[in-house]
Amino acid sequence: MSVNNVVFYDFDHCREFLEDHAKYLRDTSAGLNILGLYRELFHGFSNEALESEAIVLGQFDQGLVYMFVPEPLKKEYYPSGHKVAQKKALELLGTTEPPMALELHAAQDMEPPLQEKARYDKWMQPDLITLLNEGVIEIHMYFNSHAFYEQILLPSLQQHGFQPADSYLTSARSGYVRVRHPAAPGKLYKLPWLTWVREMLAGGYSLAYIMALLGNYMLKMNTSVGQAPPSVGNS
Repeated sequence: MSVNNVVFYDFDHCREFLEDHAKYLRDTSAGLNILGLYRELFHGFSNEALESEAIVLGQFDQGLVYMFVPEPLKKEYYPSGHKVAQKKALELLGTTEPPMALELHAAQDMEPPLQEKARYDKWMQPDLITLLNEGVIEIHMYFNSHAFYEQILLPSLQQHGFQPADSYLTSARSGYVRVRHPAAPGKLYKLPWLTWVREMLAGGYSLAYIMALLGNYMLKMNTSVGQAPPSVGNS
């Protein structure tokens, strides 16, 4: 659908492609490339934004909305369109809480540096790299980080006895989720979840990438406090 030069596709519209592409990646790829579910969508949605001269929103997951902005419609040139797009992104996410918002080019260059495997210039087609680097197209991400924290991240940690040391808001601002465990009360564990989100964005990965990293961290933390290996995301 289209409103005020803003085109949007909800998750139901994207679901069939995502399911088919996930199966294709499982059959043809290996390692982390299996999780690169959004890479084809980055190219397709960027092309649509450029060809239609519109801001294009795509909901690739219930908690993730990506926004593709051609240069003439950047926020400084078209603020009213961005208000419409941001309102629609919140509507698609189903939240009144401010989402975590990142722009791809800027997110890749933030500190700390990303792993090479999670940089868009390591997997993206050269023509799109050029368009991004020259500002011809922008790719923004809106992540319902509050719901992810409350419904997935925190329950996964608490299932194994870890308790948050900070509020969600503090964790969102600092970029780290800090937790303690009663078996090691003097030790503070830090999960760099902002870096994980940046890697998901720049790597074209699905949320399964963050879950894989969380699983690895949980394994290390459980070993540290002498617990059995975790089962992340399961009750």
